[in-house]
Amino acid sequence: MKIERLPELLINQIAAGEVIENPSSVVKELVENAIDAKSQRIVVEIQGGGLQLIRVQDDGTGMTLTDLEMSIERHATSKLRKFEDFLSLQTMGFRGEALASIASIAKLHIESAEEEKTASFIDVEEGKICKKGSCARTRGTSIDIKSLFYNVPVRKKFQKSLSACSAEIHRVVNRFALAYPNVGFTFISQDKKILHLLPNQKPFLVALKERIEESIDPSFLEGCYQISFQEGPLVIRGFLGSPSQTKMHRGGQYLFINQRSVSSYLVSSAVKEAFATRINERDFPTFVLHIDMPGDFVDVNVHPQKKEVRFKEEIFLKQSIRQAIEKAFQKEETLCSPKIRSDFVFSKIESVQPISIKAWEGKNEELFLLPPDENKRFSYRECHVIGPFFVVQDLKKEELVVIDLSGAFARCLFSSYQKKVEKEKISQALLIPVVLTFSKEEIMYLENVFGSAFAGFEVRLVGEKNLSIDAIPSFMKIEEVEPFFKNLIRGFSEKEFALEKSRKLAQNLCAYARGRKKRFSVEEAKHLVDKLFLCEDPFQDPLGRPIFFPLKEEDLARFF
Repeated sequence: MKIERLPELLINQIAAGEVIENPSSVVKELVENAIDAKSQRIVVEIQGGGLQLIRVQDDGTGMTLTDLEMSIERHATSKLRKFEDFLSLQTMGFRGEALASIASIAKLHIESAEEEKTASFIDVEEGKICKKGSCARTRGTSIDIKSLFYNVPVRKKFQKSLSACSAEIHRVVNRFALAYPNVGFTFISQDKKILHLLPNQKPFLVALKERIEESIDPSFLEGCYQISFQEGPLVIRGFLGSPSQTKMHRGGQYLFINQRSVSSYLVSSAVKEAFATRINERDFPTFVLHIDMPGDFVDVNVHPQKKEVRFKEEIFLKQSIRQAIEKAFQKEETLCSPKIRSDFVFSKIESVQPISIKAWEGKNEELFLLPPDENKRFSYRECHVIGPFFVVQDLKKEELVVIDLSGAFARCLFSSYQKKVEKEKISQALLIPVVLTFSKEEIMYLENVFGSAFAGFEVRLVGEKNLSIDAIPSFMKIEEVEPFFKNLIRGFSEKEFALEKSRKLAQNLCAYARGRKKRFSVEEAKHLVDKLFLCEDPFQDPLGRPIFFPLKEEDLARFF
């Protein structure tokens, strides 16, 4: 069989298979072009889930008739001139394939005009211009995409339902709205206005906060943490959802690299590690995060649709993300403080005697002391202890609040014990050291990790392949040592090692707190709540489970 060159239309249709998966892919490419044209208002309108019609209108710089004719040619772009331009990309699209690919699988009508110049239009079918001329319109561009996949029936057959396609386009527009809070976005489906966001010229974080309220969910901002961090050329800005806002998946994570919506396991895992024991190990934190970096720090060309990215300085990026988040957590007050903290209204009571809680695991040292607090942040009127639960009335909101005292006890223990471990390096010496055998490579790795002298561990090398563990943190049991080290050599970094250590401490203290103290007096409960709010994270136990449960009137009404 002879080798022959493929027809131009077929070449474009194959390219379209890489770039255009579904109607939302078309919207993504067209909105990116509108943003690159410095548009301030972008309108996306669809019919039939985008398969019948996709119309994108903008007020950008516009094009001449010559530009319009060139725009549907493959590898024709105004955004690159030489290979070095890849190193400092400042635009969303740059390959020059989008319109050529779309034109090969749909019917196009494009109108465009530059400032104070005559507007032009072209009609395109099967990748070829069939009509062109002048028209009337203001500055900007309008693109109508009709009958998507009309000449590729196999591709059309495997599209999702019309409602699913519409929902996906809505998500795409939403992400652009979060990526560019200064730009106005309107989304219309079946002649119904679904989204209408005006341009916002306020400072970036203020505009982003308002855009989150409008486009995601105002409840996301309850108890959220604001991030504004810079390390060298790296700038990290945005908002972290509170630990109570976690999800069982990554659907609540919005990441933008140089204002491009992307997914990155590296960034997602770095954020989760920074949350440490504030959340359950199986849950995922929510966030809207903008990371700005030099163009040569990131490669956006690793995926045809630029959904995934590769970073040049991965270690530097992970460390910066952790520092940014830890700095946000260290602030005394969050941007939007959780409602429970400010809404408790109780009446004042008499001062009671200090309550000492002895060390866990039978030791006679005090982990923390609960003295009377002269400057009470809360006072109590009607309150009741039912087993391990403290029921109080929130007079301001006219609702009951149930406090998990065992969880509060565990949080206080965790905070106090962590401070003791950090300051005094508490550990337990082993009468008989645990000797484990590793390969030479594993020994080198372990030596590198323990070069940081983590609190509570004492290890030494015996021969070339044996490691003697002479002391371990007091939260660890002897039978846990070998599995712990086997996990460690599977690739934990020093930060992950510290996180694993922290999780183990959290698990032990939660188990101890719930087993040791099942009943509390009213006085103990009051002191415990006071002490709880001196901890870093008073709203979750060390394993990320909520401590406060507000019972609203409508909840009780539904029950009865």
